[in-house]
Amino acid sequence: MSKLLRLAILALFTLIPALAHQRIEVGNYVLICGMRNEPSYTGMRSGLDLSIRTKDGTPVEKAEKSLTVELISPTGSKYTYLGDGQYGPKSFWESFSEKGKYLSDWVLLTPGLWKVRVFGQIGETPIDVTFDSPSTFTVKDGKALELR
Repeated sequence: MSKLLRLAILALFTLIPALAHQRIEVGNYVLICGMRNEPSYTGMRSGLDLSIRTKDGTPVEKAEKSLTVELISPTGSKYTYLGDGQYGPKSFWESFSEKGKYLSDWVLLTPGLWKVRVFGQIGETPIDVTFDSPSTFTVKDGKALELR
């Protein structure tokens, strides 16, 4: 297989999950949010995958310090994630390998449409957006994957 073809295949599989992410512009900022593993299934590890950039494409670093992430279940239950530097449950953090990318871990147990609300402030710009795209945030029943 040629090197060019291998690179093209790698690029395709790297970009596919990002294509399902939802994009919202606020002021001079672009927030792109999705699940770390798409499609997502109940009982399987996933998490927040949020990129924040300026409109000219510059990554926004250290935004976790002034933002809060709220995960909203299909039943309306709310779970708050803080950029508190803890790197654990109910926390989100900036990626070590990609500037302007923020991550968390979660295991969702309820199938259906989940929502992610991001609120707070970036610089002088107030942020309060909810990501709720059915193609991104619908969690499927993981029992369909079980083998017995």
